[in-house]
Amino acid sequence: MSKYQSSLALIACIFLFDGYMAGAQTAATYAPEELRRHFQNEATGHRWMLICCGLPGDDMHRERLTTAVARIVGATEPVFEVPSNRLRVLVGDETMADALKDLSVRPDVCTAEETAASLQALAKQIQPNDSLWIICLGHAQLYAGRSTFNVKGKDFDASELSKWLAPVQCRERIVMLTMPVSGFWIKPLRGPN
Repeated sequence: MSKYQSSLALIACIFLFDGYMAGAQTAATYAPEELRRHFQNEATGHRWMLICCGLPGDDMHRERLTTAVARIVGATEPVFEVPSNRLRVLVGDETMADALKDLSVRPDVCTAEETAASLQALAKQIQPNDSLWIICLGHAQLYAGRSTFNVKGKDFDASELSKWLAPVQCRERIVMLTMPVSGFWIKPLRGPN
């Protein structure tokens, strides 16, 4: 993916998240056809996606995050060309999972263990010419110079995610971080492609 296409991907994700970030309660609207063209995988490989939505914290954020996850999942095949068999969805808690049970993929609850297990399973399926996109949305906190993603049970940080990602050998890995204090995640997660 070129820098131009990466920029378009980011713009489309921001577009999809706008209902979450602004708290809007509007129906899902997807990126125009011109953007979709740029998401097409230029290589012969496939695109895979893992959506990790952390704990909502309160009812307002539960509603916003649930809406955001539904919008992203709704766009995975028509916009990002990720069919349901190459999509994994983890959400903040059982209430969110129940609210999203009618999606094309049944979500599981996002925990450190489930995130690690999902990446372990993906490492066995993803081929060297494929790409993996991970979208993290929710809350994070900064404690003792360490940013952790708030999930059910033990929170996890960038070094843990980086360790879980290491076995996933593919053409490109893109991690989209939409939570607060995510700048602490950039250095541990960066690498070629």
